[in-house]
Amino acid sequence: MNTKMTTTKINIGLALSRNFDKVTLDMVDEPVAHETEQEFIDGVKKRFKLLRRLVEEEFKEIKK
Repeated sequence: MNTKMTTTKINIGLALSRNFDKVTLDMVDEPVAHETEQEFIDGVKKRFKLLRRLVEEEFKEIKK
């Protein structure tokens, strides 16, 4: 079976706000290479988890 690799560009963002302190990170036109729908979903989740980790780290910094 010969599947074609596809690249889909997505925009994804994550924001964390507590008591009007806010951290927001966005990826714009982020390419996600995939051959199947599941690979696409996994790629989006991977990027979202990265953003979530970075937002939490940055929020800890502004709360110091």
